[in-house]
Amino acid sequence: MKAFRQVNQQLNSLSMYNDFTWKNSEKAFGIAQPEVESYTGKYLRIKAAVTNQEPEKVPEELAALDFSLAVGSVVLVDYDYLTQLIQDWIDEQQQYSTPDQAQAHMTDYLQNSAKVQASLNKLAETQPQQAQLIREAMPYIEQQMQQFQQQSTPNQAPVALNARELVADYVQKQLVKKTTTFAHTWGLDQAALLRVAREHTVGTDEWHHEQELTQSANLAAALQAQTAAGPKIPAILPLYRIKSQAAWRQFIEHDLAIYLQK
Repeated sequence: MKAFRQVNQQLNSLSMYNDFTWKNSEKAFGIAQPEVESYTGKYLRIKAAVTNQEPEKVPEELAALDFSLAVGSVVLVDYDYLTQLIQDWIDEQQQYSTPDQAQAHMTDYLQNSAKVQASLNKLAETQPQQAQLIREAMPYIEQQMQQFQQQSTPNQAPVALNARELVADYVQKQLVKKTTTFAHTWGLDQAALLRVAREHTVGTDEWHHEQELTQSANLAAALQAQTAAGPKIPAILPLYRIKSQAAWRQFIEHDLAIYLQK
């Protein structure tokens, strides 16, 4: 924490100059922008966790730290900080056990929603795929919050919603949904396709378990599922297998990329 404060103070000083740029920053300053953003997100997350607790519950080593540091405008939030911001928003909404209570605090809801959107915009400047994923997941998260309020009962302890788990759940649902549709179109086994996707690192040419997926390819099923607006499936088995492999690789690299972030 102390080392980060010193680094951030130096960066804040540098950012005052008009010719400041992150280009070649790792060579010039010994640290790159993504690394700074990562530390910033952790700093802000720890600061939020400490300052929101009752003083007597804060560990001694954290209570002694000075959190008065102002994080400079050149430093952007990261995935950790953003998901923690969403978690704080969820926790606040879970205080209201009925839709009427939530409606009565709609101003707070809108203000916190605006904070999340502003942070999403900042994250999109440097981590566009992470920002896109969370932006996509937000309607699902809000839907789960609404269901919580509608289903909660006075005599039962509320089930705590977790922002990271909700994003992960959304990712899983999207992977299943998209691979199911693609597998049906191309006559492939959905489980085998999902396995190939999960084992692949986007942006590389390393592919695993494709033999199993190739063996599952069903030309008759693909031809039956073919539509006028869909892909043109070759009626010859060897050509169909070649074209289907090229298709699933492109599908995984492009359509599934944001859901396969490591």
